Amino acid sequence: MKNFKKLTVLFLALFVFAGMMSCDMNSGSSDELAVIGNWDAGYDNILEITPSMYKKSWPKSEFGEAGFYSAKIVSYDNTGWNGSDSGMGEGEYGYFVLLWDNPSKYTPQAKDKYSIVRWKNLKTTSGKTTMEYSEAYKSYFDTAAEAIEGSIEDKDFFTAEKAFTLVPKLDE
Repeated sequence: MKNFKKLTVLFLALFVFAGMMSCDMNSGSSDELAVIGNWDAGYDNILEITPSMYKKSWPKSEFGEAGFYSAKIVSYDNTGWNGSDSGMGEGEYGYFVLLWDNPSKYTPQAKDKYSIVRWKNLKTTSGKTTMEYSEAYKSYFDTAAEAIEGSIEDKDFFTAEKAFTLVPKLDE
C-alpha cells in the first residue's frame, strides 16, 4: 500500500509538471513575438524590439542630442488587437503591452505605467520584411489590463490622427 501511495504521488507530480510545461505563459500566442528585430523608423531612428524590450533610439543631429526611450514588453498577442478592436489590412497583425521603465524626457508621466503598441501588415516581399506600427500616446495606464481594454479606437487611440508608420526591417 505504501508503494501504491508513493507511485500515485509521483504520477500526480509528473502530470502537474507536464501540464505546466505545456501551458502558454504569454497571452494570446504560443509563438515568439512576431516583430522581433531592428527596424528603420526613419530619420536615422532605430526601433529595436527583443522578446522582452522595446527601444527607440536616434543619433545627435542639428535638432538635438542623441537619445533613446525604452520599455519592458510584458505581454503580447500575434493573433489580434487588444480590447474590442479587430485588425485591418493585409498580412499579420498584433499588439504588445509595454511597462515604461525609461520613458522619453517629453513623457515623464509614463514612468512605471503601461501602454500599447500595435503592429499590422507584417509581411515579407522580395526578401524584405516591413510592418506598420503605432504607439498609443494618448495616455498611460496603471495596469496592463487597463491598457489592453483602454487603448482602443473608440477612445481615440489608433485613429487616423494616430496613423501607423511603415518601417522596414534592418536585420535582413
